[in-house]
Amino acid sequence: MKNALKSTASRFLAVSPVMANGAAAAAGDGPEKALKAIQALASDIKAQKAELDAVKAELDRSFKMSARARIASGGTGTPHAETLKPLAAYITGHAPENSMSVGQDSKGGFTVTPEIDRVIFEFARNGSAMRRLSRTVLMENAGSEFEILFTSKRAEAGGWVGETQERGGTESAGMSKITIPLFETYAEPKVTQRLLDDSSFDIEVFVSDDIQGTLGELEDAAYVNGNGVAKPKGFLTYDTSADIDAERPLGTLQHVLSGNDGAFEAVSTGVLPADRLADMVYSLNAEYRVNASWLMNSKTAGTVRKMKDGEGNYLWQQSTAAGQPSTLLGYPVEIDEHMPDIASGSKAIAFGDFQRGYCIVDRTGLNVLRDAYTLKGWVKFYTTKRTGGGVVDSRAIKVMKFSAA
Repeated sequence: MKNALKSTASRFLAVSPVMANGAAAAAGDGPEKALKAIQALASDIKAQKAELDAVKAELDRSFKMSARARIASGGTGTPHAETLKPLAAYITGHAPENSMSVGQDSKGGFTVTPEIDRVIFEFARNGSAMRRLSRTVLMENAGSEFEILFTSKRAEAGGWVGETQERGGTESAGMSKITIPLFETYAEPKVTQRLLDDSSFDIEVFVSDDIQGTLGELEDAAYVNGNGVAKPKGFLTYDTSADIDAERPLGTLQHVLSGNDGAFEAVSTGVLPADRLADMVYSLNAEYRVNASWLMNSKTAGTVRKMKDGEGNYLWQQSTAAGQPSTLLGYPVEIDEHMPDIASGSKAIAFGDFQRGYCIVDRTGLNVLRDAYTLKGWVKFYTTKRTGGGVVDSRAIKVMKFSAA
């Protein structure tokens, strides 16, 4: 062992003379002395690192403690300090009597400004698979519903003609109108007055976490399974049919059968699960496949992840880059835990261009009503938001129905 250490020290001196000199290892010194110098230097570096870590921890704590002060004072340390200043004052109970000028409505609540709205909606989009995939519309004018016009049928009777040849008439494209009603969703978190008085309380995080968590969870569940009564209509609650696009009425989705009740078809039948998934891909028109994605929950993904083709290759290609989804048969996979598990008759897998198939409508303006009276020692924040959702183009989304017929 001693000879090995001497050999290591000698090699270190050979490749790093500058470091060796810095460690007081002169050319005439032996390997043992050089090794001791290196060990001492390593110990010093370790001690200095510990000191730096302690300083960093103290700075982080100081920055956290001053976060609220920076927001409330409008300092340059916070990107949206001036925008957040009225909201910070309102939540902590320090809003002036004339604060109607910064957005309070007739109910005495606080209406979040468009700048904060954009931040909150971006958080919601990042946390929701349906919001990432679907088309989202911000509705600024007052109203209880949103109307969308889309082409339900292409123009017909076109043709090739010469320069002066007579042209025949063409039938105009068919237009359909979809009405998406807006509904109100709410959350009512509460915190102690003492917590509000604590200078370490981060107001921006409090508001964004509440919206992204409570309201986001309610909305995402409705976009998938909502029944349309006092909430958005989820795409899985629309009628489905095995008929192709040309034979199916608008508003009815097409389903592809798995071939087995509550499961994929058994391999012994000679039909691989990959075949059924491929059927689903090619039931979607080519114009929709360009931006198509899969949607399923984690349990279903765990089943599909193990599937192979006839040559033993996995159908699922795991992502190797952060922020990039895995792919199935070449198309990205999004995970939404509100999708049902594989069961008898369930529609556990969806595939399509959700940008064209489903539309989410948000009414701009998030209202926060501060209640410091009904529960002594606590402050409640009644937060409301209006949103809606519905299928626009039923040809753009396909679902797999786990049934034999």
